[in-house]
Amino acid sequence: AIVIRFLVMGCGANVKSVAEVKSLLDDKEQAVVALQAGLQCERQHSAKLRSELALACKEHVACHHKLGDARKEVEELREQTRILEDSVRTEATLQSRLEGRCAALDV
Repeated sequence: AIVIRFLVMGCGANVKSVAEVKSLLDDKEQAVVALQAGLQCERQHSAKLRSELALACKEHVACHHKLGDARKEVEELREQTRILEDSVRTEATLQSRLEGRCAALDV
C-alpha cells in the first residue's frame, strides 16, 4: 500500500490512477513469474545437458580404453607375425640346406 501511494504521489504526472499502478504492478509480477518459469525451464534443460555430457564423457573414456586395448592386441599380433615370419624363413633356410645335402649324397 505504501509503495502504491509512493508511486501515485511520486509519478502523478505519469500515472493517473491507483488502478493503473496496480495494473502495472500486476503486469510486472506476471513478467517476473514468466521469467522465473523460464529460468526454471532453462535450469532443467541445463541439468539434462550436463547429464548427457557426463554420459558422453563416460562413453568416450570407455572407448578410449577399448582403443588402447585394441592397439595393444594389434601390437601383440604384429609381434607374433614377425616371430612366425622369422620361423618360416629359418625353416626355409633349413629346408634348402637339407635339400642341398640330399642332392650331394645322391651324386
